Amino acid sequence: MDRSWLLRQEEGFWTGDGDFFRQHLAHDALMVFAEPVGVLTRERVIAEIANAPRWARVSLREVRWVALGPDAVLVSYAAEAERDGADPYRAFVSSAYVLREGTWQLAFHQQTPADAPP
Repeated sequence: MDRSWLLRQEEGFWTGDGDFFRQHLAHDALMVFAEPVGVLTRERVIAEIANAPRWARVSLREVRWVALGPDAVLVSYAAEAERDGADPYRAFVSSAYVLREGTWQLAFHQQTPADAPP
């Protein structure tokens, strides 16, 4: 697993368009966000991307890796993302990638807002 490639993938999921998601998101993927969004399937994520402003910039810090096996890896990090004209968004993030048919795909992603109330 090329870690620099994986970090570029993570950045792509923050800034990329629907085509990026269709290409790199596993068919059975789940993405988990704070309320009111909740748990989204691949189809719903791709539909939401078409209607949502994308992040202009993202910074990934405190990156940690866990090999879950030869065909799966978990990456966790602290993210700070910015959209033009909006306050920065900070979150703690975990993503799991799986190797399927020779391609690494995002199978699971969760964001916990860093500024969330207790």
